Amino acid sequence: MDIIEDKGKSAGAKADMIASAAQHVIRKEMTRDPVFYRKFSEMLEEVIEGMRQGLFSETEALEKISDIADKVTTHTDDSLPEALAGDDMARRYYGVIKESDHESRIKELAVDISLRISQQLEEHKIRDWTTNPDVIKRMKGEIEDLILDLSSEYGVYMADSEKWKLIDTVTERCIEVAIANEEK
Repeated sequence: MDIIEDKGKSAGAKADMIASAAQHVIRKEMTRDPVFYRKFSEMLEEVIEGMRQGLFSETEALEKISDIADKVTTHTDDSLPEALAGDDMARRYYGVIKESDHESRIKELAVDISLRISQQLEEHKIRDWTTNPDVIKRMKGEIEDLILDLSSEYGVYMADSEKWKLIDTVTERCIEVAIANEEK
């Protein structure tokens, strides 16, 4: 920020520069944590649009954009449950589960499921696992079993078609995120 200020840029120009840098990070990292980065991308767009429409002063927009950019670059989201602190992959799986569960059927299980998925998938990661269909199949089976077991344990019941649609979506997206995070 000091370097930008020394160049005599307006608050609006600084906000645009910071937003542009944050958007670059978002585009680059989107596949690694799609829910997180999509959330902050939308927040950035809202602030930029608000600044253009005069809803925020340039100084207010700069402050909001700087805060968003800081969260994007440090991969921090204060709205996540405390139980997920310290397990970055569980946080990513939690976002996938929450976004996939439109009916909030397994909402109360999302933290537990994401922590267990993180643990289970880590146990299956071997050399070149991302291109090994047998390992990926076992991982998918683990995720399916976890969701089914915890749903039963917590007494969450759904129609079979609804249940399998949710399980398939969560399973596929968690595997996509796991693979994206291996390909650093």
